[in-house]
Amino acid sequence: MLQDVERGNRLELASICDAVLELSDAYNISMPVTQAISSIAHFKDLSQNSKHALDVEQGGQAPVSKCRIG
Repeated sequence: MLQDVERGNRLELASICDAVLELSDAYNISMPVTQAISSIAHFKDLSQNSKHALDVEQGGQAPVSKCRIG
């Protein structure tokens, strides 16, 4: 993931973090640290990709349903 950030590439969060969080939800397992890291990574990914961030500001939708801390 660090190499993607350094190169300005989109992060592969769905296959890395989101799949783990979906499984934890399915089995009712609390993973607050993983959720926090995932939220930060999603935010970094969105802020890094300014075109996508501009689309969101102009009414598009960001995948924020996965961005949760709790």
